Amino acid sequence: MVLPSSFAEIDPILVLPGQFYLKPHSLLRPLIAHYTVSIERNSYGTSSPALSLIPDASGCLVFTCENGQICGQVWGATTRVVDVSTRPVPFRLFVEFLPGGLFSLLYGNQAALRDLRLPLEQVDAALHHAICETLQTTSTAQELVEKLDRLFLHRLFLHPLPDAAVSAANRLIHADGLLSVQELSRLEHYSERHLNRLFRLHFGMGVKTFARLSRINAAIRLMEASHSLASLAQETGFYDQAHFDRDFHEICGVSPRTFLQNKSDFYKEPFKF
Repeated sequence: MVLPSSFAEIDPILVLPGQFYLKPHSLLRPLIAHYTVSIERNSYGTSSPALSLIPDASGCLVFTCENGQICGQVWGATTRVVDVSTRPVPFRLFVEFLPGGLFSLLYGNQAALRDLRLPLEQVDAALHHAICETLQTTSTAQELVEKLDRLFLHRLFLHPLPDAAVSAANRLIHADGLLSVQELSRLEHYSERHLNRLFRLHFGMGVKTFARLSRINAAIRLMEASHSLASLAQETGFYDQAHFDRDFHEICGVSPRTFLQNKSDFYKEPFKF
């Protein structure tokens, strides 16, 4: 198992208490945001028993090691808040995919995995075994990253995302979700029906849901930058404050005001939307 002292030898993207964000190979970065390793302590920096993860239309793999046992899970693309335990464990690995990355890894209709957490062994036994073996035979952080890179480079390029799906998703993300399905259809020269089919297959949700998540994540960025709550609805393209409050509550489980009052109980992935 990788040793904590070995992280001093590499250059993480970000370091938090007990938590290291590691860069994947450059060819993987359009599909994998980062690897995150948490060691020994409560890495989220909160005393709450659970932390609420803001949905980001992405999936991830989660491996924990405790009492000599390795447990692997696959989390489908998220469209609503996910509560995770902050109980400290000796070792935890996250493989954080960007939207669509999980499709290239597992190859299958991502709508079937949306908002689910399943044992990876049940979904892909060979991948589960390969990652478990990697964790058991790795002693340094650099070696861990190199082995994961080799494993994912081999798999991810067997089933690349189609250019049309990548282009449409990037347009929505860069526009903070402020494109209608009709407008996106015109820009991409595909029918609305075809775009929705692409999004459900590769991202696990329709275009409108993807756009809503983009808008809410944009709103949270503005909230974290101390923008006025009263102006957020207009800045993020909602019809009125009631519309913004309703969408925010449906996705995040609380009102915008409650979110601001309890920000330490929420985690927004910094390297996706």
